[in-house]
Amino acid sequence: MEQEKKIKNAFFVRLYDAETVRAIGELIQTGWYASINELMNCAIGIGIEKIYLGLGKRRHFSRPREIPEVPALDAIDRVDRQLKKVRLLTEDMYILMNSIEALTASVFNVQRAAIKGEELNEELLDSGYLAALPDTYREIKDNLVARFRRKLAKERRSGANQEG
Repeated sequence: MEQEKKIKNAFFVRLYDAETVRAIGELIQTGWYASINELMNCAIGIGIEKIYLGLGKRRHFSRPREIPEVPALDAIDRVDRQLKKVRLLTEDMYILMNSIEALTASVFNVQRAAIKGEELNEELLDSGYLAALPDTYREIKDNLVARFRRKLAKERRSGANQEG
């Protein structure tokens, strides 16, 4: 077996992106790479291949560049954490959208009352009475909510069928 001939080069690079420096440190701590040099060679090789592909060219290296496999449990934990964040963001957005709906409906109803010449006062506004959507918009919202619930129920049924 012929041993691969090593060409020694020295490049000095200054990294100004703190996120990149932090990522390099995290990758070294995983133990997937024996040294920063090995990590940098892998990263540069992968980057060079991507640049070639971006230029519409194909570049074949003598050694394939392989990214170490992430252990399955770490990947699952990472996905689980991301899902929890997405759920929390979804709940926050739902609450914000309901608040925006109430404020928008209040402004609409105040304008409508003013046009009709109806008397408005602070107590009426604070009561939340004016926060109700007009019938036309409430019907649109109800249809959207019903469609969402049907879709959710269908997904739950198909998920239960796949598990069983």
